[in-house]
Amino acid sequence: MNTSLYLPDELAKRLDNYVKSISSGTSKNKVIALALEEFLDRQDTENRWSKAVMDWQGVEGFELDRSEGLLDTDEEIPMKRTT
Repeated sequence: MNTSLYLPDELAKRLDNYVKSISSGTSKNKVIALALEEFLDRQDTENRWSKAVMDWQGVEGFELDRSEGLLDTDEEIPMKRTT
């Protein structure tokens, strides 16, 4: 599929410099396609939460105030022995 793409001048120069610097003869089109594929793969991975998770409204009346020091990592936590 053909698609026209506008790149700002500075980005186009960076792309040109990159393509010229690699010795494999890879085209600008291939670099753009690979970059877009990587971007979309990352977006798909980040957006794989189930509908149930995305629709969850929390638990009424439950609030966690992180400013109260509940998550203080300097505090030692006693370990429970299991024997």
